[in-house]
Amino acid sequence: MRAQRIPTVLNRKEVEWLIAIAEHDIETSETEHERFNATRNVAILRLAFSTGLRIGEICNLNVDSIFPEEQRLKIVDGKFGNNDYQAIRKKETWGALEKYLPLRDTVEGKGPALFISFHGQRIQGRQFSRDLKRYALRASITKNVHPHCLRHSFLSEFYRVTKDIVATQKVARHKDISSTMIYTHIYDQDIVDGLVQANL
Repeated sequence: MRAQRIPTVLNRKEVEWLIAIAEHDIETSETEHERFNATRNVAILRLAFSTGLRIGEICNLNVDSIFPEEQRLKIVDGKFGNNDYQAIRKKETWGALEKYLPLRDTVEGKGPALFISFHGQRIQGRQFSRDLKRYALRASITKNVHPHCLRHSFLSEFYRVTKDIVATQKVARHKDISSTMIYTHIYDQDIVDGLVQANL
């Protein structure tokens, strides 16, 4: 059987760099359009890294998909065509959504989509991908940064903390645990890299 390729993973500091750049744009943007996009992108970045949702799942979210009182959201039409729920416990993620939603409410002609463009259309993955790559360039991150690596980063961090492959499979919503095993390889490689850096 062919070995799985280890995916691109960002560490927590690199994700925070991306968020910091988008937050900086909120404060320095000269137009409402730019400020809207940056505020939305902070919410997407935080949501992606605190839930592990695929970018397609994030784009499919509607306003009525989020339940602040229950601290969770409903994943609409996931990869396997099913609906599921995902907990959100990080207060910074809810804070980013709370900053974004009032701006969204000012857009005329919007539909039910949670994440929209300044003109009211549901955001597409490729649109966020372009912004993400620009953030990575400005943060001097040389890795191949794309939306799906935020999911990989969340899952690798989840496994690193829990050391629980079954729990990681569940939060990833993988049907086959073999798809989840790649995150054990990432963790093993981190140990090897750490030994090399520490000269141990």
